[in-house]
Amino acid sequence: MIRIYWLEQTEADVATGPEWMNDDEMAYLATLRFPKRRADWRLGRWTAKRAIAAFFGLRPTAGVLAGITIRAAASGAPQAFGAPAPVSISITHRDSRSICALTPAPATVGCDLELIEVRSVGFIEDYFTEQERASIWSVQPPERFRLATLLWSAKESALKVSGLGLRADTRSASVHLAAASDAAKDWTPLKVVRTGEGELAGWCCADGCYVRTIVANFESLSPERLDISAASRDNDLTLTALR
Repeated sequence: MIRIYWLEQTEADVATGPEWMNDDEMAYLATLRFPKRRADWRLGRWTAKRAIAAFFGLRPTAGVLAGITIRAAASGAPQAFGAPAPVSISITHRDSRSICALTPAPATVGCDLELIEVRSVGFIEDYFTEQERASIWSVQPPERFRLATLLWSAKESALKVSGLGLRADTRSASVHLAAASDAAKDWTPLKVVRTGEGELAGWCCADGCYVRTIVANFESLSPERLDISAASRDNDLTLTALR
């Protein structure tokens, strides 16, 4: 069975030097004017490169990471080049955190990370299906906002699978949870029904004030977190030099 893997990193994990990026990436980074956009972009690329290296069992040296290029497709979705074999990836970042989900190509995966926060009446009424709105309004804050954030995150992940992202009507993706309050620390299955396109498999989890979702166009076991601790221990000098 095809598996989905994921890795989460924070800005504190990102090497400060440029050695892990290639010339094209450094050139693009130089075009980004705003510090937050630059930081988010670096964090997303770092997370994706570390995830790909871990997936293939590669030592995360500067040369290995620079040899992996992450480019945006015409749709805006990230694509990986330079990996030992084709992989499909999805990148998300929020609040100085980033997640990369990946799976062997040609399968497709989408991921999203959201901070649980207050959602306005207008937001709930405009972006959710009738069934989703009923579920959201059936519970009281703060559970209402956690559920709304979870459903929104699953929609984002599903629309990334389609390659459309938020250019599509979010109501075209209907999220179905095992129970209205599902989002434990462990990955919990869900499904997303796309209008005219059938079902997508998905998973969600909540940890503190964050919600994470992953959706794919195939059935899989729960997403497996990539372990980079062993690689880090084997490369203490390399990673220290990168920082």
